[in-house]
Amino acid sequence: MGAAATLDVTTAFGRIPLGRISDDPARPVLLVIRGVLLPADHMGGLVDDLADEADVLLAHLPGMHSPTLVSTDLATMTAAFREVLDTQLAGRRVVLFGMSAGGLVALGLAKAAQVKTLVLLDPFLRVEDCWALRELIVDGAPSCGPGSTPCSENAWLATSAI
Repeated sequence: MGAAATLDVTTAFGRIPLGRISDDPARPVLLVIRGVLLPADHMGGLVDDLADEADVLLAHLPGMHSPTLVSTDLATMTAAFREVLDTQLAGRRVVLFGMSAGGLVALGLAKAAQVKTLVLLDPFLRVEDCWALRELIVDGAPSCGPGSTPCSENAWLATSAI
């Protein structure tokens, strides 16, 4: 692993702190976008557990153990994270992991060139008019049922029974 630096990105919408990242462009990145009301250290063990395999960046949704953005709507959150992908992770292979409400932001980023794999854990899928789901449905992505189901060649969805 190359030298590590703290990745704390100031976007046009506000600041997104992400943690430590190496300067090795060949290392894959696991970008985890966590949901609301989770402890500050939630999933923190991934950083050490996967250190030999990838750079692990843990993000809270803005306002949840993280600075707020200029707006709290999904479009603004997604635009801020898209700016992070485009400016800081350009050329990197990114596995995007969205948990709960973070899964909605992840869906909005799914088509970014850097995103090679999309994993969603317990996303809010009962939001028929949500722009992110609407975009995937309109583009013909197969629907996914409960359990860990491949949605396409590079996306998996894990949901719990509701």
